Amino acid sequence: MTATLLTINRRAFASLRIHRNYRLYFLGQAISQSGTWIDKVAQAWLVLALTHSAFAVGLLAACQFVPFSVLGLMAGVIVDRLDTWRTVVVTQAIRMVLAATLARDRPSAAVSALAVGLGAAAVETIRPVRESPVATAAAGAAPLLCSSRIRLTTNTS
Repeated sequence: MTATLLTINRRAFASLRIHRNYRLYFLGQAISQSGTWIDKVAQAWLVLALTHSAFAVGLLAACQFVPFSVLGLMAGVIVDRLDTWRTVVVTQAIRMVLAATLARDRPSAAVSALAVGLGAAAVETIRPVRESPVATAAAGAAPLLCSSRIRLTTNTS
């Protein structure tokens, strides 16, 4: 049993050891996902501090995750029709403006919810673009790892 687990462990991270591009991609995604979750916690904390209402925090969570449900099916089709680089730049610029809006002195809870919803829509729009380099970053290495990484990212985000 132990030998089997060690073999699986070696295979699971082979792409990280062998392919520099995949290592860079994986590290970038780890940093990006960490920042995204820190942002989500800070937004919920801000709304709680502004309203002192658990219901308002629940509405904020709905604003964060409804765009994933609505745009999830269409995002790949939308992104396939657009220039990849410009799509990433525009959506990240939108997220920057929304973050700056939330960073101002004391935004209202409604402004926070709107910014969160628009930011979630921007994130969902570029999700297929973010996940497409996985197969090319570890070209020829481990297709199973690549497809499981896509499922892992999709299920945890």
